[in-house]
Amino acid sequence: MTKIKKLGKFIVIEGIDGSGKSTQAKLLVGELGRRGIEVELTAEHTDRSAGRLIEEVVRRRQKLDSLALQLVFVADRVDHTKGLITPAMEKGSWVVSDRYRMSTAAYGGDMIGWLWQMQKEITLRPDLTALIDVPADVAMERMGKRGDERTIFEERERLMRVRQEYLRLIEMEDNGVVIDGDRKEKDIAKDVVKEIERRGWGRK
Repeated sequence: MTKIKKLGKFIVIEGIDGSGKSTQAKLLVGELGRRGIEVELTAEHTDRSAGRLIEEVVRRRQKLDSLALQLVFVADRVDHTKGLITPAMEKGSWVVSDRYRMSTAAYGGDMIGWLWQMQKEITLRPDLTALIDVPADVAMERMGKRGDERTIFEERERLMRVRQEYLRLIEMEDNGVVIDGDRKEKDIAKDVVKEIERRGWGRK
């Protein structure tokens, strides 16, 4: 696990595509800002060099072997950690990330165990990982309403498998929590904030 002189908190919002995790990350950053906390919102994959290649592949504009793609995700994460997350935390800012290392392990298929162990050695350990959990059917319905271009990961059967992997992986994290995402956005957001307050962080 990467070691840094950590002053800020590192919070990760995870979930399958269509879970609402991106919305919850934004809502959390807004709430923390209202409490006077300096906070940065970020997301994976990034728009940095490796992240741009990932975008091309997941949008089916380029092809890449599945193992190679997962390794590019890890490379993007290392670049993300060293280029943005670590510097922000070392100056005292909190960082809220929409996805981090658990997503690569959950979406990695047969490579899950290997990817999970490798990343634990080269990435940061989040102070809190909140898994926004929704059934695959709910996620698919939400994505259908958005009308967005589908990525290579947004298929019902795959999302069902990924959700189960997320639920398994979150049990391995002593700082991980599962939050019911099949509710109103504001109710989900309140539960995320409660998890932070329960740890004695970010009180007004």
